[in-house]
Amino acid sequence: MNEAPPQRKVKNRAELRSLLEDSLISPEPDTEAMRFLGEEEDRSLKPKTYIIESNTDVKTIIENGHQLQATEDRTLWNIRVDNSQYPFYVYLDTLDERFWYIHSTNYAPSTDRFVRSFVSGSANHLDHVWLASDDLQILTKGKTPLGFGLTYADVFAGDEEGSGLSATHYGARIGEVLQGMREITPIKNQIALSNIRVGYDSNAGSVKEDIYKWGKMIAKKGDSVDAHLNLVESVRDYYSRTIEKVEKEYVTRFIYSEEHASVEGSYSVIHFSSDLKNLSRLADLLTSGSRPFRIWGLWRAVDEEQIKISGIDQHTNSPLQMELFRNELRVILNEGSCGNVVTRLFSNLQSGLDSNCELRGLDNGYIIKPHAVN
Repeated sequence: MNEAPPQRKVKNRAELRSLLEDSLISPEPDTEAMRFLGEEEDRSLKPKTYIIESNTDVKTIIENGHQLQATEDRTLWNIRVDNSQYPFYVYLDTLDERFWYIHSTNYAPSTDRFVRSFVSGSANHLDHVWLASDDLQILTKGKTPLGFGLTYADVFAGDEEGSGLSATHYGARIGEVLQGMREITPIKNQIALSNIRVGYDSNAGSVKEDIYKWGKMIAKKGDSVDAHLNLVESVRDYYSRTIEKVEKEYVTRFIYSEEHASVEGSYSVIHFSSDLKNLSRLADLLTSGSRPFRIWGLWRAVDEEQIKISGIDQHTNSPLQMELFRNELRVILNEGSCGNVVTRLFSNLQSGLDSNCELRGLDNGYIIKPHAVN
């Protein structure tokens, strides 16, 4: 059994920064050897930050039963996690009202479990940040690409063996390796990035960082935790621009006058690289209420080529409409809805149905540029 990491509450942001800095520069066992043993993530105590998307406030989180312990800073909270093996602390940063951070220096598997549970509570109105494979490739720009992970799990296959693809690559010529894999016909629609490793240099210092599709970021090695925190902010800013674009440009609005009511606006389109064979099976998955889609709803077939879906986004309990065709999925949001449902759908359809699907607007412009265009 792993030795429990040291436990510590923090009083303020200065103490949190010191804690994260100490964990970054402290020596660890040989991670290269641990990688071959499959234990690197289990044993790493390096700083981790999880970006989560919020449509709520701290008061609601506390009312839902979470034990948040206040610090000297009104936007920083200690959270004690009572793990079955040992208790540990994570640190919730709510300075940005829309995108919160959970910081940790604990082992990744235990912290991952807590974050997923914290986010998925139906009354919490929280969600992960959902970076698509295309987003992760875009985020290597201006940095040194050092590696990547691929995870594709066919949404139709369940636990069926041989229905997925998993691979990692660390080293040079990342782009060439990815392009070569995309030219292999049997797997060309399964090359979905689940994480990337980059080297990042800034005025604050340098860091080697792993960035995961669901908003987890781990500083693997570096000389200043400020470089890690700067990189976290840059990923948040990049993602928030996508969400704001969806919420401003690709929603429908109801216009009322004394004489009549009308609807105007636009919607998002997930365009598939090849025609779907079974629309009803995908409609069942999209309305089941289960993770990762977190949409509950009902659907009806218009004909063999079209299905209409009325759903509820369980993240915010907001209604949404979808129209499923063989070559595309239209996502129709009301004004004021959370755009995170669109990125959640897109990211998880890339990693479970078609890694070459594209996210566009009704005007056919890209909401997220695909790897072939970047």
